[in-house]
Amino acid sequence: MTCSASPVRRARMPVLLVVVAFALFAGTPAASAARSTPTLVAATGQDVVVFDIDGTLTTDEGSSSVQPSAAAAVNAYVQKGYDVVYVTARWRLLQESSTRSWLASNGFPARTLVMSPTILFSDSSKVRFKTSAMTQLEQGTPEIVGAYGDSSSDFTAYANVAVPRDRVFALKRRSAFTCQSGTYAACLTSGYTTHLPFINALPPGR
Repeated sequence: MTCSASPVRRARMPVLLVVVAFALFAGTPAASAARSTPTLVAATGQDVVVFDIDGTLTTDEGSSSVQPSAAAAVNAYVQKGYDVVYVTARWRLLQESSTRSWLASNGFPARTLVMSPTILFSDSSKVRFKTSAMTQLEQGTPEIVGAYGDSSSDFTAYANVAVPRDRVFALKRRSAFTCQSGTYAACLTSGYTTHLPFINALPPGR
């Protein structure tokens, strides 16, 4: 796979979109907790690559097994000067501690972890959460220049915030025959091992 040139810088999405999206949670107790505990850590200013967790860094939904070379791929981005943000639909209140422990114990670098302030059941709610979270992230200096996911809801959210298509990659779940449908450059059917040369050939992050 050949390396594409650095993506053209995009215009920022309006802050209003973030306000409207998060207003959906305004009347819930979980929303109050979310307001008192910010979803995002202060941005570093570096270009960002987003990784989903379940089925993307793990081999399947509900699995704790790691996709082949997943940690190597994430660390390769960090070494090239990109920031990495983990954006997952997991419920922060119940799963934050176990998620951070799983990432650390499997060699993933400590980076911003964005989790849902509420339990999300439907694909549409996951799309809304991830779209609003990534839009909020891009209100600072960073830009999301790459993303990895395993579900159609991931790919829809990435398209909503205009992540360049040639830098979006799908991971095949172990239980699936192929990757889920969506807009992406390629379906990675056996983890990240054969994808590492692509990452290593990318220009440095900025």
